[in-house]
Amino acid sequence: MDTETQKEIEKEIEREKEEHNVNEQNNKQDIYQDIINLYNNTCTKLQKVNQIKDKTKVSIDKLLTEFTVDQIKLGFEEINNSSFCIGKNEKGWKADFDFCLKPDKLMNAIDGKYKDFLKGGDNDGKNIIRNNISKNKKYTRPVSDRDIKEQGLI
Repeated sequence: MDTETQKEIEKEIEREKEEHNVNEQNNKQDIYQDIINLYNNTCTKLQKVNQIKDKTKVSIDKLLTEFTVDQIKLGFEEINNSSFCIGKNEKGWKADFDFCLKPDKLMNAIDGKYKDFLKGGDNDGKNIIRNNISKNKKYTRPVSDRDIKEQGLI
């Protein structure tokens, strides 16, 4: 093979590598956007995400090695349905996109650790809420189920 042909083959290989890299970058961008869309459509009670930083892209890459998209969606749903995660807690703290991307937090959500303890008619859970309301509001009477509902906790 002559030198000219060899150079053309090398150029063609280099072009194909570049094209492959561009396609791979585009696919990654699509994946990031898909996760953003999944979060925005599922976590409707949390702040929306429009753009992400490179650090967040690394978090998404890691998350996708540990969870399927269905598991991620389930975790997002559990977080969105958790009173604590959406800000109904003593400090008013809310989960955000970065929180939801942490594998340990997502696993906790999937495992039900952020579930509202009231959803099974758990009276102990109501008593905990009553105590918290009493501390915060300084009620002079026992806290009723109606008081709990007014606080948006059940």
